[in-house]
Amino acid sequence: MNTQASIQFKKTKLENMKKQLEKLKMEYSNAIESTVFKQSLPEFKSEQELLDLCKKENKLHIETLRKYNALRDTGIHLLELVAEEKNLHEANKKLLSKTDVLKELGYDSMD
Repeated sequence: MNTQASIQFKKTKLENMKKQLEKLKMEYSNAIESTVFKQSLPEFKSEQELLDLCKKENKLHIETLRKYNALRDTGIHLLELVAEEKNLHEANKKLLSKTDVLKELGYDSMD
């Protein structure tokens, strides 16, 4: 593609994106003006009230993430123990890893 054609292609693409942006802006403004949207939003007396709610939600998410990480770490530790036991008590040709134990249990990965 020559330079002139490339420039024209990009101009056309830009115009199409501008049209799409305007369409999305209109859809957004229609959506936020709908009664269903307004009814589903909570009312806040001030920005501080909204910030407090956000901080509370963030704190909850962080606590949940910490619990998840602790459980995941415990699971990984248990996999390590199982792999060590199997390596000690079974005559395997190769040493088993955590991943090998997971595969034996029918899982593909650590996630």
